[in-house]
Amino acid sequence: MMIGKSLGIWIEEDSIELSLLSRSWKRRVRVAGILKLETLSAMPAGEARRQVDTFLGRHGARDCRKALMIPRRQVIVRQVDLPAEAETNLAKAVEYQVVGLLPDAESQVSHGYTVVRNGKASKTLRISIYLLSRPILDGYLETCRALGLVVDRVLPSSVALSSWRLSLGSGQKRQPCLLGHWKGGRLELLAIGEEDLLYSRELAAETPETVVEILQKEADQFAGKTGLSDSASVEVGLLNASDLTPEDPTTSLKLRMFSDARSLGLEVSQPKLNGRTFIQSFLSIAGGLSGFRRTLPHSINLLPFDQRIRKSRWRQVPTYALLAANGLLALALALRQPYQEARFARELRQEVARLEPEVKRVRSVESEIADAQRKVALLARLKDGHRFSLEALNEMSTIIPKDTAVFDYNFKSPVIEIYGSSVAAAGLPQLLDNSKLFKETEFVAPITRDASQREIYRIRTKLETGTGSVPPESPAQGIRGKK
Repeated sequence: MMIGKSLGIWIEEDSIELSLLSRSWKRRVRVAGILKLETLSAMPAGEARRQVDTFLGRHGARDCRKALMIPRRQVIVRQVDLPAEAETNLAKAVEYQVVGLLPDAESQVSHGYTVVRNGKASKTLRISIYLLSRPILDGYLETCRALGLVVDRVLPSSVALSSWRLSLGSGQKRQPCLLGHWKGGRLELLAIGEEDLLYSRELAAETPETVVEILQKEADQFAGKTGLSDSASVEVGLLNASDLTPEDPTTSLKLRMFSDARSLGLEVSQPKLNGRTFIQSFLSIAGGLSGFRRTLPHSINLLPFDQRIRKSRWRQVPTYALLAANGLLALALALRQPYQEARFARELRQEVARLEPEVKRVRSVESEIADAQRKVALLARLKDGHRFSLEALNEMSTIIPKDTAVFDYNFKSPVIEIYGSSVAAAGLPQLLDNSKLFKETEFVAPITRDASQREIYRIRTKLETGTGSVPPESPAQGIRGKK
């Protein structure tokens, strides 16, 4: 029993391809039909629309969801890194980035974005921003409207292909891989991580040999970026490339060729739909797959917001239902509020009483730790500078005459200031300069006399640092005493 249908649309040059998919209650997806119209401009007026209407009517799918695929070459992709905090208002942050990417204020674009998460502990988000010119988009939409198709979703082909790989895949465990789609001399290449589309690009590839060469180079680079070991090979999935085989001796790639519906995790309603034609139509099929899930691995939609609204007679029902639910919830909260507040206050008092002894013990331990840290810091300062101060003090006690007294000794490396009295203070600077530990000795103030006629002096000298025994910068020391 089929419970849903979705139509994928692929427009290329003067042709259009429609792939209709249906999904059963067992969530199995089946390709119900494929319609391809070529040389649209040469068809009689209304003929293309008639064929599309007949196709949809035959399958009962006129009102199904419709997704339009945009070729990768028509979409501009830019990757930016944003702080992880921007995730709370990511849509607005991306809008600011889009304004900066536009060449001028007159440019009109539709945009969407996907997020590449760098791990739970990462402080940044890598955002892939997709930009599509509005004139180009309007041209695609006008073609669809001319055929009677009202589009619900517009998405780049790369996003649709990666969503297929991440949601359905092929029934295998998801792992980092490359996925390529080769058509019309162009190779659309996707790098897919375990949960995200890492990047995509479109490259020129006219021959199978060129495809192999590109895939080998990209696989080597991808292995380096994802940190795969040298022994691990990168899985490369390839669509629409029947000229290449996994046994091709010219390549060491771990190629996975998708040749039929089963290899893509899909079913077909008619055997004739399977095979090469099926694979060639996979871009429109991937678009149809996006219509089955409201939350895709990459929920991107380049359709302007004002064109996404679809009128329905049931559109007000959810509003009224939500209003009624909110009314009941408000009434319940109003009746429950007094009881909740009293219960919360009681539980809070109990919790405070339970934690109070623990808090006191923690504060006591914190005070002890702070005292110990201050003592350790003091001991460290004394350890670093005390030896040099004692060395200088010992030298002074040796060379200063016995009739000279030192009242104050201040050491702040490399400067020493002494203050005291002497019978003959004028000769003290010379005595200090004659020592190998002191230099540049001078009086700080004129010599005066005290009541006992002793000469009062104040002398400044410097430690000789050239010997390597005294560092150029040591903690300040202050020693007071009397000889």
